[in-house]
Amino acid sequence: MSGDGAVVANDTVVLSVWKHIVGTYDGISVAKIYVDGVLKNTNTYAITMTSNTSNYFVGNVAAAAGFVDGRIALVTFPSVEWTALQVAQSFNQEK
Repeated sequence: MSGDGAVVANDTVVLSVWKHIVGTYDGISVAKIYVDGVLKNTNTYAITMTSNTSNYFVGNVAAAAGFVDGRIALVTFPSVEWTALQVAQSFNQEK
């Protein structure tokens, strides 16, 4: 991956409450974040996804101090961007 970017959902996190968080990227310029099946934020920037051995950070930003204080149950990297409907279906199946 070349380029940097982030999309943030400014939701309150409640301890011991399960959350369904999905980030998508359209492969061109738009990143989206969904929380519990609802779109919370978008951001536009140019990132080129490439096949390489670089690290991907889940629950942390490489330059930031600290990680998510909790458990991450499932991480997946689909080959295509999920639609809002697919995100909602995933949330409804997992809750």
